[in-house]
Amino acid sequence: MFNGVLRCGRRMAFTLIELLVVISIAAVLIGLLLLVLKKTKETARRVRCLSNLRQISNGFHVYANEYNGHFPLANPETSSGGTTTLTSNREYVLCRSRGR
Repeated sequence: MFNGVLRCGRRMAFTLIELLVVISIAAVLIGLLLLVLKKTKETARRVRCLSNLRQISNGFHVYANEYNGHFPLANPETSSGGTTTLTSNREYVLCRSRGR
């Protein structure tokens, strides 16, 4: 039965060098892909952070429009209670990079 390509009566197969070259090329391509994904993830994190800051700013401005131009108080002891919950999670306000 014919199971492969015959050349002068012998079956052709990949050599060890050819397999190692293919594996090394695949490893380099995977490494480049991982770098691109890491940069993309950091960019997405920054965009999400800026969006959170914009939403917090919009919330403060809507509050100020409703209360004659006064912004919510930052001190929880003097605040009316619910106004400090906008910035209670520091991760939304600080926007630090994961590497720093």
